[in-house]
Amino acid sequence: PLTSVIIVFELTGNYELILPLMLAAALATFFGDRFHRDNAYTIPLTQQGISLPSNEDIDLLDTVDVRDVMQDVDGVIRPYQSLADAAEFFDETSHHGAAVVNDKGTLVGIITLSDIAAAGGPLHSVAVADAMSRDPITIEPDAPVSMALSRMASLGVGRLPVLGGPDGKTLVGMFRRESVVNAYEYALSMAKGRELYRERKRIRSQPGADFFVVRIEEDSEVANTMVADFAWPSDAVLVSIQRSTSVLVPHGDTMLRVGDVLTAFGSTDSRERIAAAVQARSITEAE
Repeated sequence: PLTSVIIVFELTGNYELILPLMLAAALATFFGDRFHRDNAYTIPLTQQGISLPSNEDIDLLDTVDVRDVMQDVDGVIRPYQSLADAAEFFDETSHHGAAVVNDKGTLVGIITLSDIAAAGGPLHSVAVADAMSRDPITIEPDAPVSMALSRMASLGVGRLPVLGGPDGKTLVGMFRRESVVNAYEYALSMAKGRELYRERKRIRSQPGADFFVVRIEEDSEVANTMVADFAWPSDAVLVSIQRSTSVLVPHGDTMLRVGDVLTAFGSTDSRERIAAAVQARSITEAE
């Protein structure tokens, strides 16, 4: 829903569409969740028997700080430069807005493509100071992304200058719309990492859990299949694959070959099930 609102706004640049878009997206999400728990992205996974765990009941954007996803300052505009200079800067950077900083390094405003258009276009005779928005709303690096998004939504702006440094007034970055998407990806990766850590901790605490090594034989059912295609026991983790003199880090699309030596960690039951599946002639404890 958030992505659709952002994309349509980016395509049209019409602020009047924000509220109707939010209403339409909210209603579609509300009724869609109640009529069908799966969506276009999860239906193929469900058909393959893959069930994604639900996230914790917490706003993911509360778990990410602005400093983690803000963009570096790739250039600033001076208030005495012309609107033509500002338009040229936007063409070079593909940005729609930029910070205006004076010679002392103090933030004095924000200039956007909309400001240039409202002032009559990229004119050499008009200074940036005459068209920029003064006293812009800013955000701190240690503020949560949810706060930055709330300020952007309430003001209808597409970027926030990030002020930090010893005096708290130094421009250290820019928080833009694409930073929100990056924040979601960052938060989801952290949440997945915590989930995997809990799973590893659960497995390791089981009685008899240890590392073991098995070899894929000629008539193994897993030979010439991808790692993701094999139903690994829930209480086992594939650690590495030794192929000839190389050691591979396993991924879902890693192909298993005859002669591969698998190092795994799991319980005694999972060890026996994996051994039966790969038809290993020997199972050894890993050093």
